[in-house]
Amino acid sequence: MAELEISQLSIEEYEAMRLYDVDGLDQSRAAEMMNISRPTFGRIIASAHKKVAEALAYGKAIKISGGSYHFPPGPGFGPGLGGGRGGRGGGRRMGGRNRT
Repeated sequence: MAELEISQLSIEEYEAMRLYDVDGLDQSRAAEMMNISRPTFGRIIASAHKKVAEALAYGKAIKISGGSYHFPPGPGFGPGLGGGRGGRGGGRRMGGRNRT
């Protein structure tokens, strides 16, 4: 089997997609959760969408790595512990909206 080309997403791009596309937060709330400005969030989500779309269109693997983040302190947070997530915001989802 041939090795796939890789489309690399940063942790911030992954987190932006999770908050916006999966959790349904609007860009302002998602930016707040990540502790970044709304225009910066817009640039990050646009980049993430482009990378994922290219990976789907051209059969590339998606690798998530790198970026600037920390895990919030406390039990239940961190990789594989079910309660935490990467990202600079460190907070839990406070609400969302339905997008159609």
